[in-house]
Amino acid sequence: MDLFGDVKIACKQREHLSPHNFHVLASKRLGGRFAQQTNFISDIQDIVPALYGDVGSKLAAWKKSAPKIKEDRSSSVDVSTEALAEDASKFEQYG
Repeated sequence: MDLFGDVKIACKQREHLSPHNFHVLASKRLGGRFAQQTNFISDIQDIVPALYGDVGSKLAAWKKSAPKIKEDRSSSVDVSTEALAEDASKFEQYG
């Protein structure tokens, strides 16, 4: 859940890499209920839709964010097509 607050956590010290898969693990203490077949099935019927609602329904294909315009660009020359193309070419080197 920390990723909802700060997505940069996933890239920390791995800025040059792109994610290509991940694992999702959900656990719930069932105690003695696990041994009883009817309880196990009803628990699964509750847990799976809840997991999908909390995690699966929010999944989307990852897209690299667009390059940001630097704050020190205060004149029209700084945001010209050539200047922005130069920044974009630097951005593509890391993709």
